[in-house]
Amino acid sequence: MKTWMAALAAVAWLFASPLAAQDGEPLFEDGFDPPFAFPDSDAEAARFLNQATFGATRPEIAQVRSVGYEEWLRQQIAVPRSFHRQPLEQLAAGLASGTSIDQGDRVRRFWQVAITGPDQLRQKTAWALSQIIVVSDQNDLLADEPLLMADWHDLLARNAFGSYRTLLAEATRHPAMGRYLTSLRNRKFEGNVTPDENYAREVMQLFSIGLVDRAFDFTPRVDGNGNPLPTYDMNTITAVARVFTGLAHDCTGDQQIPGTGITVRRTCGTGCTGLDCRFTNTGTLYFNDPPRDNNAANLVGTTAINRGLRHPDFFRPMVCYVRYHDTGRDLAGNLWDGNGTPPPTKLIEISGGQSTLEIPASPAGSDCRGGSATPPADRVICTNYCEESIDRVVDLLFQHPNTPPMVARQLIQRFVTSNPSPGYIRRVACTFAGTSARPEDCPEPTGNARGDLAATLIAVLTDAEARRPLALPGTSPNVGKPREPLLKLAQAWRSFGAVLPPLTTRNWGPTGTIGAYGQRPLGAPTVFNFFQPDYQQPGAIADAGLYSPELQIVNETTLINAANDLFGRVCAGYGNNDCAGAFASTPPTDRAYLPPAVLDALPTDPVQLVNEINIRLFGGGMSGSMNPAGQCFSGVGTGMQGALYFMLRCQMGPLGNTVNDRRRRALYLLHLALISPEFAVQR
Repeated sequence: MKTWMAALAAVAWLFASPLAAQDGEPLFEDGFDPPFAFPDSDAEAARFLNQATFGATRPEIAQVRSVGYEEWLRQQIAVPRSFHRQPLEQLAAGLASGTSIDQGDRVRRFWQVAITGPDQLRQKTAWALSQIIVVSDQNDLLADEPLLMADWHDLLARNAFGSYRTLLAEATRHPAMGRYLTSLRNRKFEGNVTPDENYAREVMQLFSIGLVDRAFDFTPRVDGNGNPLPTYDMNTITAVARVFTGLAHDCTGDQQIPGTGITVRRTCGTGCTGLDCRFTNTGTLYFNDPPRDNNAANLVGTTAINRGLRHPDFFRPMVCYVRYHDTGRDLAGNLWDGNGTPPPTKLIEISGGQSTLEIPASPAGSDCRGGSATPPADRVICTNYCEESIDRVVDLLFQHPNTPPMVARQLIQRFVTSNPSPGYIRRVACTFAGTSARPEDCPEPTGNARGDLAATLIAVLTDAEARRPLALPGTSPNVGKPREPLLKLAQAWRSFGAVLPPLTTRNWGPTGTIGAYGQRPLGAPTVFNFFQPDYQQPGAIADAGLYSPELQIVNETTLINAANDLFGRVCAGYGNNDCAGAFASTPPTDRAYLPPAVLDALPTDPVQLVNEINIRLFGGGMSGSMNPAGQCFSGVGTGMQGALYFMLRCQMGPLGNTVNDRRRRALYLLHLALISPEFAVQR
């Protein structure tokens, strides 16, 4: 039965996508709506929460209605952060020797925080940022590094409300990014070695300025022939790649892993401390990774080994090793002449010379070869040259006029709508630009600092285009976005209070969700994310000039797989995990489940039950209406509300009215709502 329902939902989706525009229907434009400070109904509060969190809950609906949208956001910004790496380290420390944590443990921690964490806005923002600045465990160098991936998630969450400039700088130096985009141990020109250009390309194309020069409303700037103006060329990539050389792991000696009581040894070299070790032990440290606990000799005071723990240097920001950084000089300290060698100065030009950065060779008179012969006084000068060169490139990209609209549009797409109006993008981009905004871009710049992500998120989620009630006349049907497949499960679990087993119970999931949902936390197939922001579903959506990023991973197979998986998740613990029997006498410890108390608290009246599903999951956006006075098979309602009401009243009645029957009806109704075409779109 569940496969049949999934197939029906797939067919309905493919032929009746709610995102398909009607002929001549304009996108919602700005300029006439008042601010919407408070929701006028529970449904509008839930709609807001389904954008800003992993799922609306009844207590949070009441809170938003009480304090309003912006105050709720500010309260969330103040909530302490939930961590990912530290709980995994504590889990690993308690395992038997030779039993190691893995990526499944990391994904289970993701579910714990997403479903039960109090810092919902921060974690939802980290999820959004993970799809903009991508690092993925699908890379061979990261597949066996659950702690490093968890630390990357912590970096995103830590910077979720901070400065985008800080986020870019920390991402540039994070070892997970270094491994993913091969900037770890990237080396300067030397013999047959040339700098790796991977990170240089992606930090510009995906993380900051994009490929095309744009106005603040995301409109491409064009030349005299109407062709979009590129932001950079191969010379720019080569110059930026030269800057991102010489980064490798720091060395801080023996360190205790916080919260575990376990100390891991790290030898930085005999007779050196701190910065000097990067010169006297240049090659040894540059090409080595901080040790694991896979050998008793790596540990202090314990014999338990190989649980997947890492020395803390493995997560610390990468640092400069001058010996391998491009200083514009050869190993003898002579300037390169550009004749068969690179020029000493690294010239970075963006947007046809509108933004130019010249990084000269290392200071004259300083020995920046990087070996043990480098005088101690020069070691500081040369290391600062390396670090400051990297920071200057980060600053150049952060300050470029393209970065505000690039970040603004992608955040809007992740939280609110696939097709924001130019005015919506401009307003959010102006908030991102803050006090640095130029009058030609933002006539009324906001008072926050440039790159303030907290202010930017508030602008995204409180804009009139995001908060205008769906029921108001004139609201475009194109406001909204395809719902990310994995977030369907997250919303069902969070909105209906799922109970999740503890991390120590390591056999629950889902952890490998690509097959069913096309997504996995920090598991994108490429640096371009699971889907691209400019993807257009062929057919009515593309013909209307609209974008539908999430549909790039939606097809008949994933829809059916997801529908079947959702059935098992919704029914977990009831009967044989198929909703066909009573709840288990002993609650399951190998899977998350919806507790009976939550189901028993739902309304038993069919009209009220459909309304509750409509509020929590759909934010009041479910189509149609119900008619309790109508007769079965002749007028009990219209649209999706009428269809669900018909099923409850006219088809599920024979199930009976015992406690188990009522729970079963609620579970069936929830599953049908989750796989419906209308739930496939978040409005």
